[in-house]
Amino acid sequence: MRKKILMLCSVWHGNYIDCLLRGIRKRIENEEVEVHVFMVYDALSDSEFLMKEQEIFELADISNYDGVLVAVNSVGNVALVEEKLREYRKSGKKILSIDQKYEGASFAGIDNYQIFYEMVEHMVTEHDCKVFNYLGGPAEHEENKERYRAFCECLQKHGIPVDEKRVCHKSFLNSDGIAAYEEWKAEGLHLPDVVMCANDYMALGYLSAAEADGYQPPIDYRIAGFDNFEEGQFYSPSLTSVNRNWEKLGYDSIDKLLQLGEGTVEMGEFFSPGKLALNESCGCGLDKRDVRKDLQNVYREKRYEERLEVRQRMNRELLCSSGSIEELQKNLHESYNLLGGMDMVLCLEGHLFWDNYDPDAEGGKTMVAVSLNGRKELTTSDFFAPHELLQGTDDKVIVYTSLHFGSDSYGFCIAVHQDNFLQNNFYRTFKDTMGLALENIRQREELRRVNQRLQELYVQDPLTGLYNRSGYVTFAEEYFTKHCGEVFLAYVDVDNLKVINDNYDHSMGDKAIIGVARAIREVFAGDNIHVRMGGDEFLVLGGYLTDEELLHKAEEIREYLENYSDEEELPFVLRASVGHVNNSDAEESLEALVKRADDKMYEVKQKRKTKSIR
Repeated sequence: MRKKILMLCSVWHGNYIDCLLRGIRKRIENEEVEVHVFMVYDALSDSEFLMKEQEIFELADISNYDGVLVAVNSVGNVALVEEKLREYRKSGKKILSIDQKYEGASFAGIDNYQIFYEMVEHMVTEHDCKVFNYLGGPAEHEENKERYRAFCECLQKHGIPVDEKRVCHKSFLNSDGIAAYEEWKAEGLHLPDVVMCANDYMALGYLSAAEADGYQPPIDYRIAGFDNFEEGQFYSPSLTSVNRNWEKLGYDSIDKLLQLGEGTVEMGEFFSPGKLALNESCGCGLDKRDVRKDLQNVYREKRYEERLEVRQRMNRELLCSSGSIEELQKNLHESYNLLGGMDMVLCLEGHLFWDNYDPDAEGGKTMVAVSLNGRKELTTSDFFAPHELLQGTDDKVIVYTSLHFGSDSYGFCIAVHQDNFLQNNFYRTFKDTMGLALENIRQREELRRVNQRLQELYVQDPLTGLYNRSGYVTFAEEYFTKHCGEVFLAYVDVDNLKVINDNYDHSMGDKAIIGVARAIREVFAGDNIHVRMGGDEFLVLGGYLTDEELLHKAEEIREYLENYSDEEELPFVLRASVGHVNNSDAEESLEALVKRADDKMYEVKQKRKTKSIR
């Protein structure tokens, strides 16, 4: 039986998660194992966007899985993930966390202390640096704590004091690098021998801020990052950093989790190797400067053009041209191609886009899968059998992400991971554009429902739910014109309604009117037009019936009203007079037909003695 692994992850850099998942795919390529990745974006923020993103973590049901991988290397999700891991530990499932340590979970990652110590020592021994600035992530972040500890202890070994004014802890963002430069600049501390940054984003922000002031490494200062992002490698000057070998880390992580499940290794910490990437920003590899600058320009231009094309085409095909889920479904094929032929399915909240779904129905099918293959109603168990929803794929790494816009959630997307899945933010572009498209469709659907309700109120009698006179003009005349010469018309009048109102008050009169309306709807069921013409008068228009059939209908109305009187415990027997005619003359008008039926009804009323009042 195939094992299933649950993976929670946050995308703080697309290449990081992409490489992890490629490594995981390689390890399980020949194994009976599949990994379901529940993924969020903007993990470092506390925005409304993140709150909606995190809902995907609530979807995961641990009972469906044999083990858990965690790759939430960001402060924004720590509390939520710790809560989920407490739940998972109770199930007895093995848990392994990548790059972030959690209680009760094994750990896999780079030795942050050792590799950062090597970087600091390189600056001291190879470049004779004496004055150091440290730009870190959040002070309580596990990885940042290890890097800062290595920074302090390496300087201590070499007899270099740590100046607290030259230490700044922020949030790993590019903007943090810019802010740190400005803060140190205000105190005259912005050009030390070297700035040691806890990640590449902050280092690139610092580089750009210093460059705006005319300062460039390694001439005016040196700088190093951590993570070895391609943005830093193609920057000019290229950024000295730490290569974490993420693909190897992904391979090793799933390997250790499987071994933990088999009992062949004990719970603990497992380290994958990293290495220094020594480049121009610290004074190494200066011979590459001209080439790097050319590559940088090509790289930036290529990425910009690719992103622009994908965004424009997706917005045009998904947002602008899709006015309904059906139209959106037709446009999915081209959008999939923009993402390299990616196989995916949208699992949507049915009540937002269709009329026949109740979100409060217990045990009901309230979600719908939409894909190139069509639509399918879903139960909860379908969520965890994605291969039955996708296009026959047997791929082993499946990604789940929330679909939302603002504070509104629409469901989630299930997609097959493939090479470059997260590169250049293409998948995020798809996901965010899909959120916009669904919001657009939801608003149209909501407007349609409002208009439909307004139309119903305009043509509907509020007491009985039958058409009123406006409905008669709108629908009866249209029906008659379409079927002229092949219709019947019954005119119904409540007997003694004035007497009922005078003797028993208007609430009983209302019950009498409601009873007759129900009788008409029950006896003349189907596509017939039912109208309350006003007061105690009703009209039914439908497909041709013989006189004998119409007499039988009148008898059914009498029987229905007698039963209604007993069931409602009315102090009288409710009765109604029915006049009916049929139309075989295509030249006859509807008004003439109504007049004939009204006359017939009056004849019936005059011929019988009404004994409705007890």
